[in-house]
Order: sequence, then structure tokens, then C-alpha cells
Amino acid sequence: MRPFPKATHLLSNEFYQDKIPENIGTENIFIHDVHDPLPFEDNYFDFIYCRHVVEDLDYPVTLLREMSRVSKAGYIETPSVRAEICRGIDGNGTPWRGYNHHHWFVGNVDGNLELIRKHSVIEYYLDFDESANEDILVKYPIYWNSYYLWENEVSFSINYHRAVSSDYMASILDLANAGSRSAGEFGALVVAAEPK
Repeated sequence: MRPFPKATHLLSNEFYQDKIPENIGTENIFIHDVHDPLPFEDNYFDFIYCRHVVEDLDYPVTLLREMSRVSKAGYIETPSVRAEICRGIDGNGTPWRGYNHHHWFVGNVDGNLELIRKHSVIEYYLDFDESANEDILVKYPIYWNSYYLWENEVSFSINYHRAVSSDYMASILDLANAGSRSAGEFGALVVAAEPK
């Protein structure tokens, strides 16, 4: 619904005419299901901007592989694991954790995009200091998202932990901590790139 203002092309599953930047001509708007191969040749783009999409997909593998195929580099942003384990962020103080329509926890771990399937048991068995997590999100807004810059190929791993496995909850908390480290590094990169 909010395309990147400097984009030359837009690929979406719906068309929002009033949200399209003026620099994108209608011939460069593609209504497409990203569970299917992308309608572009290899290395067609120099850079892809993908914001708040991956976590919504039932099966994100196709999109991640296709982005590597059709672009030389890119940027992927998703809600952070810190946000996804927090209660009440899905609007008006909702009692559940994270966004109820998301299927994946996503984080950048040392240049690898790690995805863990999101199971409903997190509502009951995730044990951590929730108020400290909320305080971090309020004090440091950069921790609301996960940031991943890639070149040549999207490096990713998918973890389909069984929801009742002993390491499922630990993996989620580990990914939250790794995501916080990555967000701090990304924030420093942005500050360093700002004009002096």
C-alpha cells in the first residue's frame, strides 16, 4: 500500500492507484502472487526493496529465491522478533502476541535471514521479561523491525520447529537477541551514511 518513493517498478497483489508514486508508469505495475516465480528476467534489477512482505507469506522460499534471481542486490525489512513476541501491538491493546496474520519470525543473523515458523503456542509457553522487552521497543524504535541488506543472493534458512519441541521457544528468544544486534548495526550504518 506504500510503495518505495524511488521505485521504478511495483509488484503487488493488489492495486492501490492513489498510493502509486508518480515516477512509476502503469506499464511498470505488476499485479502478481509472489508465491509464483517473478515475471522478470535474471538480474533484471539493480536493487529490490521488499518491506513487510516475507512474514506474511505461507511459503516465502519462492520469493526469497526469486529475488536473488531477478536482482543484483536488495533490502528486506520485516517486523522484529521483539515486536512479534510483544502483546498488544496488533492494534488497540490486543491480548495476543505480535501480528495475528504473520506466519514467520524473521531476523538477520550474521548476514543470513533466519525464518522460524510462528506457532500459536507462543501465547502460552514463551517465558521472558515482557515488560523489559516493551521498554526496549519504546526506548529504541529501531528494534521494531528486522533489516537485511543483500548482494548477489539472499542467504536464508527456514526452521520448521515443531511447536512443542524443547528448543522452539529458545530459538525464538535467540533470534530476538540476534535481531537486536543486527538492528543496532543497521542503525549505525544509516547514521554513517547520512550527509554531514
